[in-house]
Amino acid sequence: MKRYTTQQLTRFSILCAVAALGLFVLIQHTSNNANAVDQKNGQAIAVTAVTAQAGTVQRRMTFSGPVVGRDEVPIYSDLAQGRIDKILVEPGQPVKAGTVLATVDASALRIQKAQQQANQQKASVAIKQQENALEEAQAQYTQAQAERKRGDLVAESGLISREARDQRVMAEQLAKTHVQAVKNSLSMAQADFNLASAQLAESDLRLDQAAIRSPVSGMVVERRARTGMSLAQNTEPLFNILREDDVEVELEVSADDAPRLKLGMPATIQLVGDLSTIKAPSANAVDAVLSRVDAWSQAWKNKDIDTYLSFYAEKFVPEQKISRAEWQSQRQKRLSSKDALDISLSQINVQVNGDKATEEFVQHYSANGKKEDTNKRLTLSNVNGEWLIVREQSVAHLDAMQAERALPASDTQSANIYNGKISRAATQINRQNQIAKVRVRFDQTPHLILGQFARVAVNASSSNGIYLPDTAVRFEGSSAYVFTAKNGVAKRQVVKVGQHIGSKLEILEGVSAGMMVIDTAASFLRDGEPVKVTIRSAN
Repeated sequence: MKRYTTQQLTRFSILCAVAALGLFVLIQHTSNNANAVDQKNGQAIAVTAVTAQAGTVQRRMTFSGPVVGRDEVPIYSDLAQGRIDKILVEPGQPVKAGTVLATVDASALRIQKAQQQANQQKASVAIKQQENALEEAQAQYTQAQAERKRGDLVAESGLISREARDQRVMAEQLAKTHVQAVKNSLSMAQADFNLASAQLAESDLRLDQAAIRSPVSGMVVERRARTGMSLAQNTEPLFNILREDDVEVELEVSADDAPRLKLGMPATIQLVGDLSTIKAPSANAVDAVLSRVDAWSQAWKNKDIDTYLSFYAEKFVPEQKISRAEWQSQRQKRLSSKDALDISLSQINVQVNGDKATEEFVQHYSANGKKEDTNKRLTLSNVNGEWLIVREQSVAHLDAMQAERALPASDTQSANIYNGKISRAATQINRQNQIAKVRVRFDQTPHLILGQFARVAVNASSSNGIYLPDTAVRFEGSSAYVFTAKNGVAKRQVVKVGQHIGSKLEILEGVSAGMMVIDTAASFLRDGEPVKVTIRSAN
């Protein structure tokens, strides 16, 4: 039997101890890794992803705008002086051509007409007198002419002297001259009568002009005339008349859309709402919406999950195409984290229409040292006197989707649809806001009220490109980005977007066909966060 020295036994004991320690460290490390993996998987956010696809999409551009007059006729008085004494129409009142809109005090004109009538009568009497004088003068001339002829016969026989014959010739000449003088006086009397008649006709015309009439059929859209107004001191139109059946829809379109809208392109026009049922929002309603959204942001900031969730209506559907339960679970996890967060809102705009309201704002969000600015739109509904959120959107621009500010057709009592054409394409783009104005005219004009709201859809040419669901794209100020998923981790990818076509966004840069993109990115998803991905069809 081999014997070991004390030194050898000591060395063996040390090696065993080292081996045991190494085994312990290995087991502990493996256990920690397993726990870390379990912990990581437990914190992963459930998302769905789609594959970016190349395809062709029919561009259907939708805009909205008010009904406006195409041609307004300014109405002035033909009189240079006088004061308005009666107003007979008001804005919104339909009129026919020739309808009296207002009258001017015609007292002075009537006095002037009476004087001219007297002048005309005086000239008429003078004509009668001259006509009688002419008859008498012509009779005298006829008699003098006969006396001269008899004198010529008698003078040949020597019965009268030469002097007597010459007197008869002289009398004839005088009578002839008198006839011509009376004719001249008669002509002057007739001229005076004609002048008096012309002056009387002018007075009649001015009296008729004292009634200010509409030259066209249409509707009064503006009245500046006031009772007692002096015409001599007024240079502006007294009324504006919109020609009958001459209205259009005025659209404000972006600089990108303006070149695509060509003159004569067909359009579909949908009138929104029954104006008799739409009431102007009260200041109290606007204040209530503002207060409600402010309380919503404060609950978010304070991580008061119950209060925060109470601001959402039962019919609220998340934009990320996930269930309400999944969305609520994600919010609860995020608000339960220990990370400090801060939220503030700016550039707030509120529009209230009955029981529907829209509030747009820039949301400034910061958490765990990261900051993000997002353009947000909240759609709210008044449910039993309480404003609740029914839709929450991130948008590229606060004014990029004006059509959605109107009530949807299902919420209106009138959803009449008409055909039309672009009657005026964009001629210039505003340098400050990059907005252009386009007009659309009805093929058959319905009876409308100026200012009534309309939604206009125009089909443009098809386009080939890379498209993603709009829920996959997030906006931060003027930039856009998406999240890709690789090895269970969300990766932020900056993209450049093109047109918003239906529920799809055109991707110009940053994503290629075949890339896997998260399309249910929760509002709290951050770069580098663990995710649990479920693939769905891009269709």
